[in-house]
Amino acid sequence: MLHQSEKLTLRQTKSKSQAEVYLADDELLSDSNLGRLFVVIEIFSREKKTKDLIRQIITNIEADYYSSPTSDPESTLETVCQNFNTYLPDLINKPKTWLSKFNILVGAVKEDEIFLTSFGRFKTALVRQNKFITIIPEDKEEKKFDGKLLSQLISGKVEPYDVYLFSNPTLFDYFSREKIKKTISSLNPDQSTEYFKNLLLENVTPVSFAAVVFKFDNQKETVDNSTQKEYLKDFYGTEESMNNLSDMER
Repeated sequence: MLHQSEKLTLRQTKSKSQAEVYLADDELLSDSNLGRLFVVIEIFSREKKTKDLIRQIITNIEADYYSSPTSDPESTLETVCQNFNTYLPDLINKPKTWLSKFNILVGAVKEDEIFLTSFGRFKTALVRQNKFITIIPEDKEEKKFDGKLLSQLISGKVEPYDVYLFSNPTLFDYFSREKIKKTISSLNPDQSTEYFKNLLLENVTPVSFAAVVFKFDNQKETVDNSTQKEYLKDFYGTEESMNNLSDMER
């Protein structure tokens, strides 16, 4: 099944956290038979070396995943998780209490299947037949570290017109679930992330935003262009307002 995907990252200078989204490029997909890997990380720390830590984690996960001798995403992702749990303590070189600042979500999409594992606080949403479904239940209480950050792997079948959103919580602090649902279902991923980004650029609160959107279909184009334009004009008010927001971002 064909899919479109796009990531959203927006980091304010004075944010209490540093966040990053990784989305495997098409070249890696064509060179392997493992589908598209994605990672969302947010660490609540202002230390300069946190950015290097995030970069190293993503590099390790990508290398472990796409160097796999098998073409099975599920078993490969399990191996990635095992390796991650082994090397992370030495990589961060921090006491266990530091892990309360650490949030990571790792997943893979191949054809009509999706695989996912996470640690920390994330929003995991599926829009199917106009229903907004939470994939991973959100724990009210903070999980205790049991020695393994990435331990539980979930998988599911993708249906045509499914839309998936994986995000840190702040996106849902600024937009209602209904608005998020309408946006990601009415627009293609690159347009929906651009739309959110344009509005969030007006935000002066020092927080980070990190998300990735997947949209599935049996055809290359999932939304009619006229539908997209009318939807955008409905939110922005006029086409001139749409252009002004684009100018502001540039």
